[in-house]
Amino acid sequence: MKIESKEIERDSNELLTKNEAQQILKVGHNTMLELLKTREFSFKIGNKWFCNKNLMLEWMDRQVLCK
Repeated sequence: MKIESKEIERDSNELLTKNEAQQILKVGHNTMLELLKTREFSFKIGNKWFCNKNLMLEWMDRQVLCK
């Protein structure tokens, strides 16, 4: 899934792969792994990471409001 729109839909409980979440957050591989390991918006099945899109976007909003 390629994210091209600047407007990110928030009405879905969609799961994102690590790569999809990384593309939305515009971070590198190592930074993404550090974020995933906090498990604030992610979980792991086997050796694959997944992110809840809504939780990730809420987390992102909190990061902006804290600064």
